[in-house]
Amino acid sequence: MRFITALIGLVLALGYAGQGAAGEARVEGEFEAKDPARRGEPGVFAYSGAFGPLFWGDIQPRSGQGANACASGSSQSPIDFQMAEIGPGNAGDIEIHYSPAELKIENLGTTLEVPYENGSYIMLDGDRYDLLQFHFHTPSEHTVEGASYPLEIHFVHRLSDTQFAVLGAMVTQGRPNRALLKLGDQLELDQLIPRNENVDFIFPELEIDAEELLPEEHSFYRYSGSLTTPPCSEVVLWSVFTQPIEMSIGQIRVLRNALGDLRFSGLEGQNNRPTQPVNGREVTIND
Repeated sequence: MRFITALIGLVLALGYAGQGAAGEARVEGEFEAKDPARRGEPGVFAYSGAFGPLFWGDIQPRSGQGANACASGSSQSPIDFQMAEIGPGNAGDIEIHYSPAELKIENLGTTLEVPYENGSYIMLDGDRYDLLQFHFHTPSEHTVEGASYPLEIHFVHRLSDTQFAVLGAMVTQGRPNRALLKLGDQLELDQLIPRNENVDFIFPELEIDAEELLPEEHSFYRYSGSLTTPPCSEVVLWSVFTQPIEMSIGQIRVLRNALGDLRFSGLEGQNNRPTQPVNGREVTIND
């Protein structure tokens, strides 16, 4: 039944994605078609070419996003974690308060994003940060001693309009991930992903549990940084787990192929920003 529903959503999306209607529209509850962002508009970026990371500092921010810090900022993300330069932390554990949510997947042209609108949150240093969404990068944006992982998942939380917390989970090849297994096998998982930009698939009968995409151990690297996409605002408290999660080679392949097919992915199918200078920032490890 899930596979049939996915196919129906795919057919509907392909049929309506090219209409380019302004605003938002839902068709039989299966997807949303949004007015697509075009190259040259404020905030539009890519992972190669004239709109790639080398030129993000020249991008005009969208209204209300403030200044563009991609080139001028001194606390940018992602970074490379050099173990010899990391000190012990005292932030304590991250309290995770996630619940399953209805599955919705958005193709933004730059990443695949899963909105999470069910009151899930984390507690960090006594503050509550509400989970807004999670999304994917390939290969990983953060690196450890210069080495990257096949994927990195970012779980984006908000305390206020100027205070965000992002949890980063690296992905390595291993056992199948149970959160993705609940959505189906490799073929079914592939059919759940919208391939057209600005087309969103909604599956009311399917749930995703974000907690099952986190490692069991909550040891993490902690530092203050930025968004990893324009305008690169330096408003993020980063906690990147030291332990990667596992996915099967088939699950990794589905996600990497879908990310590589995005309209604004790089020439080699990547959608990761290169690591940025630490510039003397304190980087700690909490275990």
